[in-house]
Amino acid sequence: MKRIIATGILGCALLGAGAAGAGPVTKFVFENIKIFDTVSNAEVVVTIRAGTKTVKRSGYTVCEYFVYPTDQNLGSWEDNVYIADGQVKDYCIKHYNSRT
Repeated sequence: MKRIIATGILGCALLGAGAAGAGPVTKFVFENIKIFDTVSNAEVVVTIRAGTKTVKRSGYTVCEYFVYPTDQNLGSWEDNVYIADGQVKDYCIKHYNSRT
């Protein structure tokens, strides 16, 4: 159920970024990613679900974080920036500790 809700949130956020003149949504899933969590001061293993979309001459990127493998939601990070496909994973890892 959590996965359906989270996927719906990701889809709504990307669709709400601007349908007029917008390009296709590209989605990514990165599982079993080890990240250092500055709040717990420990390494955590997460699944990252991300999406990018070109909006007019700009972009929009969303990264959602979940405990691996239980899918407990840890928060998300979004920004009005386009990230190339090969850089999405690194971008999401970099912004993990800035999530809301």
